[in-house]
Amino acid sequence: MTKQQHIDKIAAAVAAAKTNWDGLDWPHAFVVGPDHEIEVDASIYGLTNLEDAAQLAEDVTEVIEDAGMDETSFTLREQVEDAIREAVEYRKKVEADSEEAAELADDALAAALRGDWDAAIKAAEEAARIESNYGDDPAYGDLADIIRDAQLADLKDVSGATDIHALRAMLSDEWYDAVEGEYRPYVPTWGPETASVLWQIGCSCADGDIVSWDTRDADPGKHLYLRRSWDQGHQHDQPEQLFRVVSGAKWRDLPITEGGIES
Repeated sequence: MTKQQHIDKIAAAVAAAKTNWDGLDWPHAFVVGPDHEIEVDASIYGLTNLEDAAQLAEDVTEVIEDAGMDETSFTLREQVEDAIREAVEYRKKVEADSEEAAELADDALAAALRGDWDAAIKAAEEAARIESNYGDDPAYGDLADIIRDAQLADLKDVSGATDIHALRAMLSDEWYDAVEGEYRPYVPTWGPETASVLWQIGCSCADGDIVSWDTRDADPGKHLYLRRSWDQGHQHDQPEQLFRVVSGAKWRDLPITEGGIES
């Protein structure tokens, strides 16, 4: 998948999650009287104020009668209205959380568009955390993983390198770990696989190998080879993998070992 395809997938996931959770999907049961429950679903009744709550209290008459309770009881009526007030507050909270989660999802998409993957993942995880209070099948649950997939693909993508020096500047320990040492699917090369290139490929090992090359010049001494070597003595704050461009002229003077070329 291209970067744009990954971005499109993130955008689709955000849109689907915002549609699947609008904050009004959960009925809420409130206890009215000893051992009795009246189902109060804010999304059905559209409760927004206490006047609506009073109207709903009239609607529960049948439920009260079925439960064998006295509908004229002042105490019971008061309990019903208190329960419905809770429903009003519950709806407000769910709607507020839903709106916050949707805003965070939009933030995640915006961060992904500008390539700020850490911020995108953080926003997606926060949206999922908010929603996790309301069910076992969260709409935002997979969003962070979808963004991580896009981040990994973006890290692997060095196809925009215009020359071998630009390519070297794009490589890092994180890139090497992401591609797992498989360069061919991701790395551009310039020119044919010469005998020197093939020899270097054959000498590849964990300690060092050829990543790319530029063999377009008619003079082999001007050919360029991008090589990786493992720095065994690296410190924790230093890169473990070293990438350098070696010219064909210098190549002839480099000491050859059983594993290839010494770093």
